[in-house]
Amino acid sequence: MRLVCLIGLCFGLALAQVAPRPVPPPRPPEEPRTPQTVTLEVQVWRQGQPAAGLRVLLWRLGPGGRQLPAEMGAALRLTDSEGRARWNGLEPGHWGVQLRDPQSGLLLSVPLTADFMAAPLVVGPYRIQLGLTPP
Repeated sequence: MRLVCLIGLCFGLALAQVAPRPVPPPRPPEEPRTPQTVTLEVQVWRQGQPAAGLRVLLWRLGPGGRQLPAEMGAALRLTDSEGRARWNGLEPGHWGVQLRDPQSGLLLSVPLTADFMAAPLVVGPYRIQLGLTPP
């Protein structure tokens, strides 16, 4: 029995002699990550001509597709002389746009999904192109 204990003790001491692992050097501090942003551009034509002066409202969609409030200064745009409205620096997420033409009374709300962004939307005399791009 003593022999077994002595062999076990020698074996344990042999295992204890394994070289310790070196301590890894400290990692340099990481740069803070800036959130990836995108640019949204809406372009509208009416009867083949750029539609200037249309109201385009941007809103964020929450869980279940509910509309979340956005700060109004950044949310509302009027289309320019080329029929374009643009928002820069949007955080990724679920967004929607509402297009309103005060002259004709058109009111169109569209979620920004791949289905609606793949091809221009045609509604009566209006043609609407939505685009999301990195800044």
